Amino acid sequence: MFWSICNKLYSIWKSLEKTCYSKSRRRKCKCRKSEEDAIKTANEVINKLGYKNTQISNVDLKRKYNNEYSGHYILRSNNILITINAETGKLEYFGDSSINNRDIKCDEISEEQVNKIAREIYNKLGLFDNENKYEIVNTKKVDMAFGEHINSLWEVSFGKMYNGNYDKSNISTICFSICDNNIVISSITFIDNNNFENNPIIITKEEAIEIATNKEKEFSNLEISDTTADLSIEKMNIFIYC
Repeated sequence: MFWSICNKLYSIWKSLEKTCYSKSRRRKCKCRKSEEDAIKTANEVINKLGYKNTQISNVDLKRKYNNEYSGHYILRSNNILITINAETGKLEYFGDSSINNRDIKCDEISEEQVNKIAREIYNKLGLFDNENKYEIVNTKKVDMAFGEHINSLWEVSFGKMYNGNYDKSNISTICFSICDNNIVISSITFIDNNNFENNPIIITKEEAIEIATNKEKEFSNLEISDTTADLSIEKMNIFIYC
């Protein structure tokens, strides 16, 4: 968890928990799921999403930067692309590029209905477990152009919640449209890095501002006109945010 400290000169991020970044980079993870498991999961996803006469039988393994780390199974069938996490066996991405070749106009539908449909799809795929609370953090309507074709889509993003805050490095998003009462899916992503520990907050907002203010004095002699702080869960980095 981080206090985001913002003023006119810099934004300084202060970590409120111990990190083991170097250890996590050295950890070696083998692929625990076989190609057969990946194919089975991919075909289950296709069936649950209502695709008929579509089956996947070929799979490729794309490893990460180090071959000893687990990677992602990539599966394709016509216009469908699916990636499965080779360690957990969970769906990470589903995409249907067939909509790129036609114009998609969305039916008139309320944001509440859109959010309900999005959650139902994730629940149908079994991506959200009962132990973690996922909430909708953003819903918007977008027009995407593919060559001469324009698709009107809804984009709904889910975040894993921790005491009223959500992990911004764990955002899962679905893009879809409703055409003649039929759901047309463009893409589904599921991000679950499990890289955040919900540790107690050990400094107050006032202390965070004081730390940031004192640190900024080391960089500049300019007068600070205003400082604010917001509690946020962000991906750790070694740079000063500005």
